[in-house]
Amino acid sequence: MLYRLVDLVLAKKNLAFFLILFMLGLFVVFPTYDPDLGWHIAYGNYFWQNHKLLTSDIFSWTLADFKWFSISWPYDLLVSLVFPKGEFLALSLIAVAVILLTFCFLVKPFKLSFFWLVMASLVFIFFVQPLASPGFRVQLFELLFLAVATSLIWSYEKGQKVVVWYFPLLMIGWINLHGSFIMGLFLIGSYVVVKNLSSTLNAQQKIVLNLILLLTILAVFINPYGLALFKQIVNYAPILRTTGVNEWQPESIFSDKWLMLLVWTALLIVIVLKNRRDHFGLYQAVIVLLFAFLGFNSRRMITPYVVVSLPLVLNFIHGLNFKISKKANLMALVIIMSAIVNGLFNRLPSLHFLKTNLNEYCQIGLHCSPEAMSFIKKNPLPKKSLTFYNWGGYLIWQTESRVFVDGRMDQWEKEGFSAFSDHEKILQKDDLDLFNKYNFDAVYIPPTFRLAAYLEKQTEQGKWAKVFGDDRAVIFEKKKL
Repeated sequence: MLYRLVDLVLAKKNLAFFLILFMLGLFVVFPTYDPDLGWHIAYGNYFWQNHKLLTSDIFSWTLADFKWFSISWPYDLLVSLVFPKGEFLALSLIAVAVILLTFCFLVKPFKLSFFWLVMASLVFIFFVQPLASPGFRVQLFELLFLAVATSLIWSYEKGQKVVVWYFPLLMIGWINLHGSFIMGLFLIGSYVVVKNLSSTLNAQQKIVLNLILLLTILAVFINPYGLALFKQIVNYAPILRTTGVNEWQPESIFSDKWLMLLVWTALLIVIVLKNRRDHFGLYQAVIVLLFAFLGFNSRRMITPYVVVSLPLVLNFIHGLNFKISKKANLMALVIIMSAIVNGLFNRLPSLHFLKTNLNEYCQIGLHCSPEAMSFIKKNPLPKKSLTFYNWGGYLIWQTESRVFVDGRMDQWEKEGFSAFSDHEKILQKDDLDLFNKYNFDAVYIPPTFRLAAYLEKQTEQGKWAKVFGDDRAVIFEKKKL
């Protein structure tokens, strides 16, 4: 009976693939809790109100008028349009759609059996969930673009020569949505160089490939910021990221994720060594080396590493020609159906993503206080206020208050001054001399920082006043002498 059910599912390939995608969707959907959402929406709102892109800072007081623009401007416009109508639910569903498209592009070049598609989906879920957990964020387009570029390369390698003409179009979208387009240029450029060394292409085919590479490089200049974009991109390269930002830190050694990454890399090394005499194997080796380096140095880069390398594993598996038994297919179907039931009746209800609102976004996503935000809306913070980094984007979005620092600013520096660096010194290293040097008029931070305890003592001495406080946030204002 069960085997007949398996045969029925496998006979309808679209149904089998739909079940896999449905299961994937259930396990990569998250409420949108991205702390940067606020300033992205604010940038989008600025465009719709002024009909031009914002190119200098108008939201902070520490680096006012700092020349900086949002590379992901189409994302800003999208979220600022979608949120007023669909709110957090719409953003989460868009995120799921982007992730499912990513998976589809990754598996498209390979004729995988149902069993291996299920196994690929489980690996995909494991490594994608951390990047997907904040919900709809612009980084998801990085994964999609990497998947499309990788899929086109593998499709060309398998004989579909026309697909490479999509590279320039891909790059136009990429340059205008995410700074990782540099990785796309590296992927495409490395592949073209390797194919020029290969004897599998004739002279005419190599000329076409080189022409496409040239057009792809030229495509990066189709952006609203011109050459200034490239200077800004350099400041946001992964190897230059500020150490204080958690997602750019390496994964903890011997953690589950680190061990899985180690096993994944070991498998890739075996595959690369197996293909070492092939020119395409050289391309694979270069890609694995670069992305393994990035992945082990930053948890933020682990998912892109797996996305670009998953096709190597899928191609290797496809080449083994394993005969999948009915028991294996039955096991895969049981996994899928069990996961779907668990996702529908356990995971989804626990997420509350259908009912996510601004208060939940504040409480769960940012660990801030909705009551404090209501207080600030009625009583705007003074201009010279110390505001917590993670709450900066939300303040920009929901209030008229200027922020000390927010998610845009971890790499901003002017004449040796970095607001983010000073934020870390004051709150993480308890630098009271630096705090006093600023002569702040107000402070809005979590009560867990030692600075909050210091200000409580200052309040007892009559130097500061605690105007708001709960278990999530405190607001102090300096008394006028």
